[in-house]
Amino acid sequence: MFKLISFGIAAIGLTTACASTPSDQPKGAAKYADDARLGEKVNKICFSRSIDGFSRNDRDTVVVSAIGKKQYLIEVRGLCTNLNHAQSIGIASTLSCVTPGDALLVSQSAFSLNDEIGGSQRCLIKDIYEWNEDAEQVPDEAPAEESS
Repeated sequence: MFKLISFGIAAIGLTTACASTPSDQPKGAAKYADDARLGEKVNKICFSRSIDGFSRNDRDTVVVSAIGKKQYLIEVRGLCTNLNHAQSIGIASTLSCVTPGDALLVSQSAFSLNDEIGGSQRCLIKDIYEWNEDAEQVPDEAPAEESS
């Protein structure tokens, strides 16, 4: 049985600036290696039917959220060019849980994953990480103690 779960965010009038990334910059989840919001790698997401939004999307990662504020960072294999400007994202999974090897269906249309301009792009999921948007950044160094 093939399941397709889709969710989207309409962003009428919202534009995203194009930015090039130097090749020496980290890619995927490695961009967040020192970020307190990035949690443990997980094997699956089993709430795929309650996913209600996405954010922080670029060419190789996206944060998906579900009812109840649970969030996950999904990293895709290679570059997913439509992900950077996505208005709709769906998940194609053969099981009730989303796992690495399943796919994101990404569209630049806010209203459908089957837009007339090229359709949706299929991007394979490489890894899934827990994400905590409310986590505080840990300072690089503890403040030096003052001696009296």
